[in-house]
Formats: sequence, structure tokens, C-alpha cells
Amino acid sequence: MRMLCLLSLALLAAPAAAGDLNYFTMLPTTPTAAGVPSEAKIFYVEWREGAARYTELLGANEEVQKKVGKPLDRQGALCILWTKVSEFAQQTQAVLKSRAESQGRTPPSWTSNAVAKTAERAKKECQDPYDDHGDRQPNLGRRYMEELAKSKPSRAELVSDEDLLQSLSRLIASIDELVMSLPARAGTALQAGSTSLPILDPRMFLPKECKGVECSL
Repeated sequence: MRMLCLLSLALLAAPAAAGDLNYFTMLPTTPTAAGVPSEAKIFYVEWREGAARYTELLGANEEVQKKVGKPLDRQGALCILWTKVSEFAQQTQAVLKSRAESQGRTPPSWTSNAVAKTAERAKKECQDPYDDHGDRQPNLGRRYMEELAKSKPSRAELVSDEDLLQSLSRLIASIDELVMSLPARAGTALQAGSTSLPILDPRMFLPKECKGVECSL
């Protein structure tokens, strides 16, 4: 009985491998719980969904895992998750600002706070961990992203994933929904037909992954 108890404790203490991780439950479910403004709710759901799907794809990539030499662990997964949330937030801010200004509307100011908070969290989660002996080890999430950047085939596979692209398409729809509710800039009258916005390719949210890959950007 004592041996069984010790074995159970050892298993609980062992770091979770990629196959044991549920990336979709590792991020807070609400923006306030994630430390970003509540106004980000319309976007956060897709930042979270897209980041989880992205991490799932990267964690299961056999070529990248072989090059890194280790399966993705929990801290590495958090590094990828928050890095993608941060990048999606940055791109959301840029797209929202561009589309709002093209319509003669005033973009919201709270997006800057969301970008800063998610970038801060990503930096924290991507720090190198220490092993049981106190030796610094490379963050596996950062290593996975580094190897992905070197592999055109792996990036091409990732940017063609339908689930990921659907999530990013919903993010674009959410941006456009908010844009249409924004007030006109001071001294600017909204132009007739200003309710029409050009269609965007969701892969614009994956510029690094599309580098050297055939993406419609």
C-alpha cells in the first residue's frame, strides 16, 4: 500500500506531456481572468480558441518534436498559448485601427492595454525553467516555435488547418462587428456606403507562419 501511495504521488508530481494536456482548458475563460480589459470579450474568445488550436497542432507536429527531442510539456504549452494570444491581440489592434480609420471612425483605446497585458504574460510564460537540480533548461515552447520557423512544410501544414482558420475568420467578423458600432471621429462625417468593409484573409493573423509559404495575404 505504501508503495502504491508513493507511486501515485510520483505520477502527480511528474510534468504533464503533450499527450496529457488539454490546451483548450489551460487559458482563462474570460478576459478579466486573463488580466485584460473586459471590453476584449468579443475578441478574447477567438484569441483563446485560435491559440489553443495552434498549440495543439504544433505540439503534435512530428517533425518539430523530433528536432526538439522532447514532447511539449505544460510550461512549454503555456509559452506557445500566451505567445499566440499576444500576437493575435497585437494583430487585432492593428486591423481594428486600420478598418476603423478607413471608415472615419474612432478606434477604442483599451486595445493597447490588452496588447501590453498579453505580451507581459507571454514573456513570463516563455522564461526558461529550472530542473530538479536547479539547472536552467530551455523553454520547450520557445524551442518548438523556433523549429517551426525553420520548417516550411510544417508551417504550410499549420496555416492550412480549417479549424484554426475558422477561428481566425470569426475573429475578423468580431472586429468588423465592433468597427460598425464605433462613433465617427471628431469633425468627420461617416461617408455613404461606409458600412462596407473589404474581406480579409484570416491568415493575415499568421504572418510569421506564412513567411515563405503560399498564403493569400
